[in-house]
Amino acid sequence: NGSGKSNLLEVIKFIKLFAKENDFINGDDISLNKFQLAGKINSEPISVSIEFFHKEIYFIYEVEINDNGIQKEELYQSGIGKKNNELIYSRHL
Repeated sequence: NGSGKSNLLEVIKFIKLFAKENDFINGDDISLNKFQLAGKINSEPISVSIEFFHKEIYFIYEVEINDNGIQKEELYQSGIGKKNNELIYSRHL
């Protein structure tokens, strides 16, 4: 029905593997995973963002991946729409 459920499940699967497997993102796997996440082959980076709850605090994790690997990674404490998000960690390559 075109609502994007399959894409959402692929992103969740990607995030799970990314978090659990140290060598999940390497030169051999990036193009395949980009293709699965984007639904088409292109040179644009893939950006994934997830908001999660841990010990009564909301966080936002964002990662950007291109053909060379992780280009940006950021972790915020979420303001939950009531205040600005607070940057905790940032890495840009």
